[in-house]
Amino acid sequence: MKTKTSFLIIIGLLILNLFSYAKDSLYVKVLDCGQALCCLIRCPDGKIIIYDAGDYKKESRDEVQDEIPKFLGNKTTVDLLILSHTDADHIGSAAWLVKEYNIQKAIHTGYHKGLAGDENGPTQSYLNFVHACENENVNVININNRTSKFFDTTMNFGGAIVDILCGFGKPKSSWDLTEKSKKINSVSIVMKVEYSNKSVIFCGDAVGKPSNSDDAEPIATEKYLYDNKKSKLKSNVIIAPHHGADNASSKKFIQTVNPEYVIFSAGSDKTYQHPRKRTVERYSNYCQISIDKIFRTDKGEGNPDCDNEEEWDGFAEGGNCTDPVGDDAIDIKIYNDGQLKVNYENSNPEILAQSTQCKGITKKGTQCKNKTTDQSGYCWWHRK
Repeated sequence: MKTKTSFLIIIGLLILNLFSYAKDSLYVKVLDCGQALCCLIRCPDGKIIIYDAGDYKKESRDEVQDEIPKFLGNKTTVDLLILSHTDADHIGSAAWLVKEYNIQKAIHTGYHKGLAGDENGPTQSYLNFVHACENENVNVININNRTSKFFDTTMNFGGAIVDILCGFGKPKSSWDLTEKSKKINSVSIVMKVEYSNKSVIFCGDAVGKPSNSDDAEPIATEKYLYDNKKSKLKSNVIIAPHHGADNASSKKFIQTVNPEYVIFSAGSDKTYQHPRKRTVERYSNYCQISIDKIFRTDKGEGNPDCDNEEEWDGFAEGGNCTDPVGDDAIDIKIYNDGQLKVNYENSNPEILAQSTQCKGITKKGTQCKNKTTDQSGYCWWHRK
């Protein structure tokens, strides 16, 4: 009887802690899903927002579809799904999400590769998402179907103000974009979430500048925001546009956002060399952000030369650097008293208190440094 009573007390405390956690704070988790983006948001009233549900190759997809259920726990409803644009690394798991959960509302640009001039038409990921929404009768806002081809709005989730700053159904003609990829990226839905006078801005793959020109005037998405939403851009944390590519994060844009923390969602597949070194340097030089406040989901492992904060620009292509997905997720927490905490999940005391060190062995034969909340005692990489 004592054992049963103790067990019930523990469960009750855990439930109370979870309720208090949701009620008194805004929690954002940036998944480490490789060269993709998926951000999970728990609002102070417990409602769930997901910004992008991207994946990149099988291990990335497995990570996203493993971590979302953990984050939602026993919840079966996602209150708001925002898909910044239609690239697979931002919507790859969206169809799965729609099939598995009750999506109250989904907002997406509707501007796919076919509309951008690709003769192959929309990607299968996009078609799967559209068909899933139709089959599940999801309340969908397709910006491309709107007469104005533009969307912005403000919502309140338990005191957290969700501000859709912009989203486009097609690129503005004045942007004069010719590359298909830039057209698709430029329509990205940019969202700001504010709670207790602290805020996070989510930028998708927004286009902002010509490459190799640090002082260039903003273009496309960032120009629109700078010209029309300047007073709303200031944010404490920025999920950097386009994974840290050099064609975004223009000087004027980031100086107006003026973040304290920068987060790059990237992976060890360095086809695109994200995040770029010169992008990082713009945040450092123009916003005076120190290296310890720049976070990335692709920190290298396996070689001491790679396991540091300054492993920019294609680090994984040399020195035997590796970066498994799932080991560099980033937690952002804003408390009701305005306190802001940003850290890697594996260095979060609240997470570490519940986890143990992975029992796995690295390729070099040393003890894995990762932490795991899985009862098996192994991190995601060693559970494969």
